[in-house]
Amino acid sequence: MGYSMIGCGRWASYQERDGLDRRSAHIAVTLEKGTHQARMHGMFKCGNNWLCDSCARAASADLADYITKEVIPSVERQGLKMVLVTRTAAHYYEQDWTDFVNKFYKAQAIYEQNMRREYRAIGYMGKIRAMEPLIGENGLHLHAHDELVVSNATDLLHFQERGLEVWQAALKSVGLRCSKYGFDVTTKFDPTYVAKMEDEEKAKTSTAYEVSAHDSKKSRSGNRSQWELLDAIAKGDKQAQEEFIRFARAVGGHKRFHTGNLAEKLGVCSFQTFRGMKRQGESKGDAAKPMLLISYPLVKHMLATSPDNERPSMALILRAARQEPRRPGSTVQMVEALCADYVRQKVERIKRHAFAQADAIEVAQAQANTAVAAFEKDIRLRLAVGALEFGQELDFS
Repeated sequence: MGYSMIGCGRWASYQERDGLDRRSAHIAVTLEKGTHQARMHGMFKCGNNWLCDSCARAASADLADYITKEVIPSVERQGLKMVLVTRTAAHYYEQDWTDFVNKFYKAQAIYEQNMRREYRAIGYMGKIRAMEPLIGENGLHLHAHDELVVSNATDLLHFQERGLEVWQAALKSVGLRCSKYGFDVTTKFDPTYVAKMEDEEKAKTSTAYEVSAHDSKKSRSGNRSQWELLDAIAKGDKQAQEEFIRFARAVGGHKRFHTGNLAEKLGVCSFQTFRGMKRQGESKGDAAKPMLLISYPLVKHMLATSPDNERPSMALILRAARQEPRRPGSTVQMVEALCADYVRQKVERIKRHAFAQADAIEVAQAQANTAVAAFEKDIRLRLAVGALEFGQELDFS
């Protein structure tokens, strides 16, 4: 998972801390749609969209904004259509998850290579891709959401039939497989609902929700998202810990979000450029302005959020920060409590280690005494035997 995730929200980002005390951690509290939101302010961000809950949610929100503000208006102006294609593959718990993910991505490349004729038939211009993982009793359930922008969506039945055939063949060529349910094409969504996220049920039918908001989906059929695994790990779930590590190793090096050259075809800015402009806008004050800036010593923040802390510290601190407008001082109190609890944890670990070492020393001492006694007995026996051979008696008193 790398050191970058360990430092996300913990390390000071000096490039973003102009005018801020570099010896302090800062949390910005904003009021958005009537709800208090809290974010680390001027801190390093790892940008890992697979494994970091904070960065993944930020990327998902940015992608939803990008689809709503850049892609959909351009599609509507040019009279284009949007089609959602979902692909998945059969999987099982005991398989090598890293091998499965590598093969899945390889199959996707083969699929796209062999679907060029069908893409041309529907006037394909580009896509936005988002990968969604779920983990359950059947292992890693990985599927791809491709939001295609096309000029001709009249003959999608042939595209569906041919797409399933090509996808199954691509999977077979890399040693994977899928049933007829492993490939789906739909146009039953209304992109205009993306701008009205208050109505969640309607928003769930929209393309931007499916592609960019799946971090907040509730898992189905007992499967858990990587974020639910993290919650379970915080509660001491050892199986969730093993599964998260397997998942992290499997997805490393692969992109989760991908927009290709769609922006160029539509005549809009790229997703990365959009995110950069959004960050610049926020720094210039175009975003929700903090109603409150909470500061406390950085050294305490590092201690409270230490990676080996048994508590979900960052979540607890940000939750307290959201309550700060109603309960002043709650954030610092939480940080102090987490620091004290972390010290207690360290003391307990040291005690356990010391007791274990003391027990080990006691056992080793007993073993040494036994070995010395056996050695002395052996020497005495040897000397006695030697003396008898020379007709002498030895006094061992």
